Amino acid sequence: MEFSKKLRAFVELIKFEHTVFALPFAYLGMLLSAKTIPAFGKFFWITAAMVSARTAGMTLNRLVDLEIDRKNPRTKDRPLITGDFSLLGSDGLHPNAAGYQRIADTFFGVIKQTLELPPTSSPTGWMPFFAVPRWR
Repeated sequence: MEFSKKLRAFVELIKFEHTVFALPFAYLGMLLSAKTIPAFGKFFWITAAMVSARTAGMTLNRLVDLEIDRKNPRTKDRPLITGDFSLLGSDGLHPNAAGYQRIADTFFGVIKQTLELPPTSSPTGWMPFFAVPRWR
C-alpha cells in the first residue's frame, strides 16, 4: 500500500478533522488565560499538545473498541478493521525504537540545557525511565 493511502487511513482513524475543529477552543483558552497575545512558540506547543493528545486518545479508543467495532455494522469500515492500517505501526508512519530514542535524547538534551543540569554517566546523555517496546 502506498504512503498516501496509509496516511489517509491514519487521518480517518484518528478523525483529524475533529482535531482541527477543536483547535480554536484551545487557542481561545490560551488567550483568555494569558490576557495577552502569546509568542509564536506557545501557539506551536499548544497546537502540538492538542494534536498529540487527540491523536493518542482517538487511537486508544479505536484499539479498546476494536472487537465491538468489528461486530457493529456502522463501524465495520474503519481502517483497523478493514486492514488499511496496521495495529503494530509497521506501516511507515511511526518511528521505530531507535527513532523514539533519538526523539527522547533530543528533548531531554534541550531540557537539561535549559535547566543547566549536570551531565549523566549514561551513554546517551540521559537516564531512561522507560523502555520503548520493540514490536515484531
